[in-house]
Amino acid sequence: QLGATVIALAGSIGKAEIAKAHGADHSLVYRELDGSVVSWLVDEVRRLTPGGEGCDVVYDSVGKDTAMLSLQCLKPRGTLVLYGNASGPAPPVPPLLLAEYGSVFLTRPKLHDYMLNEEETTWRGTELYGYPSGPHAGEEPLHRLEPVLQDVLPLERAAEG
Repeated sequence: QLGATVIALAGSIGKAEIAKAHGADHSLVYRELDGSVVSWLVDEVRRLTPGGEGCDVVYDSVGKDTAMLSLQCLKPRGTLVLYGNASGPAPPVPPLLLAEYGSVFLTRPKLHDYMLNEEETTWRGTELYGYPSGPHAGEEPLHRLEPVLQDVLPLERAAEG
């Protein structure tokens, strides 16, 4: 919708199919049947980018298992956004490695730093959900968030999900 080519990585075929159904241009399964990360990941991601130069930005929610590979998928001066720890915390990255991979950037944002006060929280919520009231009430939001619910559990079973 905004002109980006989306290459989604998923840990299973089912999740890859969900990503594709929700608009990913390409959807790759990054895990082997034994749970290890596939050896061809960086080469395949680069093959899918124009001229094989890599990605402008990679959003990595997996962490430990994929962070270093995500760095290698970037084009020179690309940005890696680490925002999750599904497989555990990402390993430390030596600053010199960022230069060796093409003067790439690495950030690890946390939500609280982007919602410091009520005004900023309202602004960010409005971008996702639209205007609930006021002069712009009913207008389409700038972005549309469509979460996928895999399971709905009662609170006492939430730890199972």
